[in-house]
Amino acid sequence: MRSFFCVSRQYIRGKEGKKKKLENHLTVRTVLGPELRRKVCLKVIKMERITTLQGILKPMDRLFGKFMDKVSFKKKLLFFFLLVSLGPILMIGMIVYTSSRITIHNKMTYYSNDSLTKSKQQMEMILKRYEDLTYQMMVYKDVNKLFIDFIEDEDNHTSARIELENYLNSIAFSNPNIFAIKYISTAGEEINAGGEISSSYETAFKESSVNDTVTKDNDRVHWLPPVKANNAGEGVQVLMGRMIKDFSTGIDVGNIFFFINESSFDRALNEYLYETDGIAENRIKGNYLILLDNNGRILSSPRKEEINNNIFDLLKRKEHLRALIEGEDLNTDFSNVLNKKAVQISFKEINSDWILLGIAPTSYLYRETRGIGFSVF
Repeated sequence: MRSFFCVSRQYIRGKEGKKKKLENHLTVRTVLGPELRRKVCLKVIKMERITTLQGILKPMDRLFGKFMDKVSFKKKLLFFFLLVSLGPILMIGMIVYTSSRITIHNKMTYYSNDSLTKSKQQMEMILKRYEDLTYQMMVYKDVNKLFIDFIEDEDNHTSARIELENYLNSIAFSNPNIFAIKYISTAGEEINAGGEISSSYETAFKESSVNDTVTKDNDRVHWLPPVKANNAGEGVQVLMGRMIKDFSTGIDVGNIFFFINESSFDRALNEYLYETDGIAENRIKGNYLILLDNNGRILSSPRKEEINNNIFDLLKRKEHLRALIEGEDLNTDFSNVLNKKAVQISFKEINSDWILLGIAPTSYLYRETRGIGFSVF
């Protein structure tokens, strides 16, 4: 008879956090050979390893509660290694997903600002072209004389009226974006050229203070909110007014008004959308630009129902845009909610009166990043 001891030592952590040494003595008294003793020792070592793994899995038991009590040890072990292996993958996926959104946002901001700068330059050229037409009425002697003769030449008043009316018609018909032109002399006599202005608007115009406002601005160009000068069609017109003077004496000879189709501004700003059918049944597919005055009134937009509404009535958060319009030095690109849709807004001043806003729906911008996130998941 021969005795031997197969001793296993195991370290566990107690309640106080100190290591205690636990010895398990297994005494096997047998007359069998060394092969059986080796198997017995291997069995003991295996049991100790299982006990160690069970200690590792205890935090997972606490985390998932009673659900893990009913799961076998092998499944727990499999679930544990799945968590360990998936954790880094999910972290990398989140980093890739977040960085892709940041990259898209930065690129969108760059291209949006570039587009706004070009659109601003284009709008400045368009506005200058209309303003130059009214300036020419004063600096060109032959043209300026038409206005002077109309108010001063009583003997040939009728012929002077016809000549002035023909001149104004030539301007209106040579530029398809000008719907109509109205001239009001200092005596209150009117000449309409171009498209037909409805009687209802004529009445509204006379009752308004538009003519007085332009007179008070002296010879400064005055841009006014969009109006509906004709009952036919759904279009509206942006109104521009200016006082005309006798260039040699500086005497006021009346006010001139241009009714410019709002659609011409919209198509100039959103040409790409119209060329690619990005607007269908009042649904806009992609980024677009809108035109505001310095009070927040919408002067031009692909969404025609928004025209003459105030942008602040359509925004969820108003403070940032209001501060930019008031001249505060803030970030000109910011997130907001417009018409209950999340958008990225870019801000650019055209002049002291008009502002451009670039609108980019974020659902459209981040469509690809959501695809990346789904693929990683």
